[in-house]
Amino acid sequence: MDEEELVMSKKAIIAFPGVGNIGMIVADYMINNLPVKKIGRIKSDEFPAILLDSEENFRLPSINMYSVKNSDVIIFAGDAQPPTEKGVYKLSDELITKMKKLKIKQVISLGGIGTETEPKNPRVYVISNRSKNYRKFIKLGVEKANGNVNAIFGMTGIVFGKLSEHGIDTSILLAETGGQIEGGINGASKIIKVLSSYLKIKMDMNVKIQKRRHENTIKETDKIHYIG
Repeated sequence: MDEEELVMSKKAIIAFPGVGNIGMIVADYMINNLPVKKIGRIKSDEFPAILLDSEENFRLPSINMYSVKNSDVIIFAGDAQPPTEKGVYKLSDELITKMKKLKIKQVISLGGIGTETEPKNPRVYVISNRSKNYRKFIKLGVEKANGNVNAIFGMTGIVFGKLSEHGIDTSILLAETGGQIEGGINGASKIIKVLSSYLKIKMDMNVKIQKRRHENTIKETDKIHYIG
């Protein structure tokens, strides 16, 4: 299957390393436990200067693209975030160009919201540019981010803003986390349950959710309430 055969795809899941690495933990879980096929990658000189070890041998960072079989979902999983604000904007444009080519109609970005301590029962918040999506997510136990989120940094925030300017249906799911990688697993599991219901894709929650292999690609922060 190549990109030309994917023009019927409608939904995209976007994940980049961030707070608690929640987005990438979710993306890794979906890639490893759903029937997916890698359909390409987005390369850019805006990524950090790093060489990554992978099952495909050492390679440069990229946004890896996977189609979920028997569904209309494509996963965009970024190995890293650009180290500069200019790079974030440029890579966001490159990503949106690719999504338009694939005729993506709805986008869901994933991230974390930092808390002072690791919550035992992390909440999941939603930001959306469509009221219908708010209603759907709230029915699944997700809370509106209003009053709980002041700013979203990095690719997660900028992609949402740019997609909204293009009139594309876009939402962000943010799970609470103390910011540590192991703790991010709790928030990630909550998002997986939400996505399973929202996308109508069965996901086996008995499978152990793993932390990410490439911890060194994460942009760490010690700021409480950092989001992204």
